[in-house]
Amino acid sequence: MRKVRTVSGFVALFAASAAFGYFSQAPSSQLDRVHGGPESTAIWNHSALAPAELAKQAEVVVRAQVVDQAEPFIVTPEPFLDPAVANSVIAQGRPIPQLPFTASEFEILEVYSGKVSVGDRIQLMQTGGIIKGEKSEISDDPLYQVGTEHVLFLRDVSSEMKQPQALPVLVTLNPASRYRVIGSQLEAQSSFFAQDPAAAPLELASLEAEIRAAITKPSDLTQP
Repeated sequence: MRKVRTVSGFVALFAASAAFGYFSQAPSSQLDRVHGGPESTAIWNHSALAPAELAKQAEVVVRAQVVDQAEPFIVTPEPFLDPAVANSVIAQGRPIPQLPFTASEFEILEVYSGKVSVGDRIQLMQTGGIIKGEKSEISDDPLYQVGTEHVLFLRDVSSEMKQPQALPVLVTLNPASRYRVIGSQLEAQSSFFAQDPAAAPLELASLEAEIRAAITKPSDLTQP
């Protein structure tokens, strides 16, 4: 995968640094590395790893299937919109980072928490995209594929969009907040996880039990 180049014709709908919960604290060198290739990782605002902790932090937790994917668009990270910063970068002979973003449309199959319903459709935004045949993605958060099913721990960023959207816009909390569902088992697609090849497969039923236990308040339990 080669360096992502600027692509004209795409309209940036929002400030990437604010809306997605990563890049906001990244120094320019970090942004350059992300811009330069998929082996780099982003800076994520949520550090939770355990499903129970993720479930408590997420606004929406669902099982959903990818039904469509939009063409990517390009965003200049907010710090580089400052002319002084941009001119300094150019003076050093470095390119202004141009980050591709892709919106994938999901249909909700099951709701564990959040103000959504089965059958609703949502958009998930993520860094990366396929532009002129070149794929760019963050290794911690690979691009979704149409037809795949996932358990997702999400944050709603609809209010942070600069233009109204037809569907609610959400993002994952971090790479630990997405699991691919394959039958009754789960696959953690991110290098964020240190996986033991000899370990037993992750089971969907076990993850669902952890999620439900985490989001059930003591007051909801029936007293003997």
